Order: sequence, then structure tokens, then C-alpha cells
Amino acid sequence: MNPMVIQFFKWALPYGVVFGLGFCAAWYVQGLHVSSLKNDVKTEKQRYKTREQAIIDQKQIEKDKQQKLNEETSNDWLKNLDALHQCYKSGRCGVRPSAGGMPSGGVSAPSSRANETGAGTVPSADRIAADCAEVQLMQNMLQSWNEKVSK
Repeated sequence: MNPMVIQFFKWALPYGVVFGLGFCAAWYVQGLHVSSLKNDVKTEKQRYKTREQAIIDQKQIEKDKQQKLNEETSNDWLKNLDALHQCYKSGRCGVRPSAGGMPSGGVSAPSSRANETGAGTVPSADRIAADCAEVQLMQNMLQSWNEKVSK
């Protein structure tokens, strides 16, 4: 064999072996990095899904709490409204005339048309008081509901 070819192999063979080993080692290390990144991506996806599910659960809890609060307020309002109507029906609540025969506040006594129906009729003082009491009850319940919701 030609001495020049032998000299070439003596010189090139160690470099080729080192290059091959280095290439294989680099390939292996990069494979480890890729595997690690894939695991990190899976972990982050799981973490994201967990956070997303926690947010959904929290929203559902808040929605259920809000619905319960609305139902309680509505039920309380209806119960109090029924009690108010019973109070006015029984005559315990109402406008009591003053000693002079006129309702308090200087308002003249209702005319004979006070209990008639129609566009020009004036409701009785008891009806006005009942309506005012209903509006006041509604205002109190809405204010209570608003305070509970804002917490």
C-alpha cells in the first residue's frame, strides 16, 4: 500500500473516530433535551388544565352562591310581602285618622269617590299606605340584597 495512504489513515482515523463519538454524544444529549422539553410541555398543559378547571369550579361556586342568595332574598321578600298584606287586611296596619277626623298630615278626608274605580279616582289613604309600605319593603330588600352581593 502506498505510504501516503497509510499516512492519511493514521492522521484521519483518530479524527474520524473522535468526530463520530462527538456526533453521537451530541445527538444523545439533544435527545435528552427534547425529551425534557416534551415533559415540561406536558406538565404545563396539565397545570394549565388544572388552573382552568379551578377557575371554572370557582365560577360555578360563585354562580351557585349568587343563585342561592337571589332565591333567599326573593323568598324573604315574598314572605314579608305576604305578612304586610295580612297586616293591612286584618286592619292592624293602616292610616288612623287624627282626632279632628282628618288623616294626619293635614290631608283632607277622602271624598265619596275614593273607593271607586276609574282614571280620575283617588285611592283611599289605607291603599296609599299599603302601596308605600310595599315600596319601602321592596327598597329595603333590594338594599339588603345589594349589600350581600357586593361582599
